[in-house]
Amino acid sequence: MKLLFVAAFALFVLSSFDKADSSAYDKILTHSRIRARKEGPNVCALQQVMGTKKKYFSNCRNWYQGAVCGKKATVLYECCPGYMKLDGMRGCPAVAPIDNVYGTLGLVKATSTQSYSDISKLRPEIEGSGSYTFFAPSNEAWDLLDEQMRSALVSNVNIELYNALHYHMANKRFLTKDLKNGMTVTSMYNDLGLLINHYSNGIVTVNCARIIHGNQVATNGVVHVIDRVISAVGNTIQDIIEIEDDLTTLADVAQQSGILESLGQAGHYTLFAPTNEAFEKLGSDVLERLQNDKEALQALLKFHVLNSVQCSEAIMAGSMVLKKDIVTTNGVIHLIDQVLMPDSDEVMSMDQRMLKIILESHILKEKVTLGQLYNGQQLETLGGKFLRVFIYRTAVCLENACLIRGSKEGSNGALHLMKTFLKPAEKSMFEILTENGGFKIFLSLMEAADLTDLLKQEGDFTLFAPTDMAFAGLSDSDLNLLKSDINALRTILLYHINGGVFIGGGLETGVTNLLKSLQGSNLRANNSMLVNSVQVPESDLMATNGVVHFVNHVLYPADMPVGSQELLMLLKRLITYIQIKVLYEKVIYCYKDFVQMKPQNINNATSHKVPDKNLHEKHHRVLSKRVEITREHRFFSPLMEKFCSDVVICLYFHTEMY
Repeated sequence: MKLLFVAAFALFVLSSFDKADSSAYDKILTHSRIRARKEGPNVCALQQVMGTKKKYFSNCRNWYQGAVCGKKATVLYECCPGYMKLDGMRGCPAVAPIDNVYGTLGLVKATSTQSYSDISKLRPEIEGSGSYTFFAPSNEAWDLLDEQMRSALVSNVNIELYNALHYHMANKRFLTKDLKNGMTVTSMYNDLGLLINHYSNGIVTVNCARIIHGNQVATNGVVHVIDRVISAVGNTIQDIIEIEDDLTTLADVAQQSGILESLGQAGHYTLFAPTNEAFEKLGSDVLERLQNDKEALQALLKFHVLNSVQCSEAIMAGSMVLKKDIVTTNGVIHLIDQVLMPDSDEVMSMDQRMLKIILESHILKEKVTLGQLYNGQQLETLGGKFLRVFIYRTAVCLENACLIRGSKEGSNGALHLMKTFLKPAEKSMFEILTENGGFKIFLSLMEAADLTDLLKQEGDFTLFAPTDMAFAGLSDSDLNLLKSDINALRTILLYHINGGVFIGGGLETGVTNLLKSLQGSNLRANNSMLVNSVQVPESDLMATNGVVHFVNHVLYPADMPVGSQELLMLLKRLITYIQIKVLYEKVIYCYKDFVQMKPQNINNATSHKVPDKNLHEKHHRVLSKRVEITREHRFFSPLMEKFCSDVVICLYFHTEMY
């Protein structure tokens, strides 16, 4: 019911959006500068949504709430567009050098787009005379692109890549103030249109790709960096409904109601499209009643359509959106997992079955007080489902939801206030990952390591599951290399699994929570859902045998020996936070620059110690602290381990005092 209410409310809010003032982006940018004025000239305050890489210029409401659309955010300070830092000076006092469009791509760190401009022979055009607008995908945007699609573009460099980049360009300069809500900009590829949305919250999108760095002025135009690669659009909303396998039920009822053809007409629409599974949740009796009442069916379907384009970036859609921003020639489609019900007695009466299911999941068959709850306890609900109890140092939780202080006991029961709606587990970890579809590589590695049964068997586990994005850029030979060393592979995979169920609400605030992995080493997590300094984009997916948290990076046990140099190099590409890599590089640096020994004489390194008596007292304290920290870690080679303490002292003496 909460999801239905949120969806209905979101639709109301979306429908009430007025067209944004063309300068909304600039107004938000001005506010961000004001918020960052203490940091120096030309600094902007941004808010990064926790657990994601999404950053937004701060507006007044988000600033005081410390959140973006209800999602907690941290404050960052960066140079405002067009400005640069100078060594030894506060803020961003320097104006960025102006260059042509090609050179500007490098200045704004859109180096992948710059490289593809070289490969596709677009460079002479964007270095030459003219007035262009380039909506340039960021490096991260190219990394997110499907590997097959990206390979196809690069392999057809004389045609496909050139055309794809031309689709991101307009033969006229458009600053953000010129990009008005609802306008269509003619691209340089076959004159196909680019749909612009300029929302009142300052967000500007191009075919639903958000401008993350705008108004990078060039001598021959302007560059706007966007957060995704956009593809040429040729289908209408009607076409997508008719060809999408997940929308066959919607296609049938839209045809019966007579509104399908209207979704093929020119216009600017947003369709929240219920999938086949969403219609199944209604029950066959409800669906049959709808199909026998054309007027009611038509009203229900129209409730899913807006007469304006609302991209997900403008509304930050909730968990009920399965697939977002399917851009068409006449609007955008978001796939949702529930049929939205208008707030009326006639239609809501059909939703009593769903309401009953939700409420029954929150009511226990027996009275249980707070003092009677214990870890591992299973409580049966009126609906026949079981809720597991998890006791943490500072929290008591049932499944994904933790109790708020203030439980009350009455004569006929007990009332416990929860921080969120309960979601009883219905699927195993293996089923969750398989049905999601974004964990094919991780599952294949688990199978190669003979660990798949671990995801299926009964138990209480916490899994930090690397998405396919975590393995971006790996070739088949790279994956085969990973699979070739079964012991190393098992060690890496088991490091992602913890024995015990740990949800976000159960982690203690303000400290580092150590979670012992099945590999044996500790994972470090905090209540903002960062594990080993890696962000967790989606968390608390409850499974019958534990809980799943998604991560976009591979985690690595720092004390694991790596025998193969090939495997070490592969891990360096994969892993964001890997201590052995850092320490290895520093040891070689020290060895070469301070000890001055040849690699073949490395066994004699222990004789080169730095006498404590030669150290200044202040630096000695620093060195002692640094050495104490580094001694917690182990190196990948027994030879390194043999002389690590002496060399590390040498290393920090060198770097701290000279």
